[in-house]
Amino acid sequence: MTDLPPPEKLLPHRGNMLLVKSLEYADLKNMRSSALTELGKDCLFYDRGRNGLPSEISIEIMAQGVGLLYGYREYLQDKPGVECAMILSIKRYEIFCDIIPADTLLRTTNEIISEEYPIGVCNCELHLAENNTLLALAEITAYKP
Repeated sequence: MTDLPPPEKLLPHRGNMLLVKSLEYADLKNMRSSALTELGKDCLFYDRGRNGLPSEISIEIMAQGVGLLYGYREYLQDKPGVECAMILSIKRYEIFCDIIPADTLLRTTNEIISEEYPIGVCNCELHLAENNTLLALAEITAYKP
């Protein structure tokens, strides 16, 4: 696999709204990917009282992971990446933790299970990278105008 581009080339998010740090793996034939992130105490969503990130932020991390996969496909076609996309629906969203520990490496895995452009249905999971503990999962329907 060749070097994968940074998220800034694949997503419109910038600054403290860019929650994913790198595209780790991308398989465009099977439309699967994984991305890594590590959100610290300087993260916009860090909760000092709970010493971590609210687990609900997992949906945005997973959605950005999906965006990386779509953005990478467009990047390879010399398009500008995902300039705009929206979550149309979340069919299933399960959270298995109360708080996401700060300064912990996280991995989101994503698989497009159905696609009829401009709509795609994606299975997503968020794990602790070091031991693969499942933190959250969702089925996200995304729309790219």
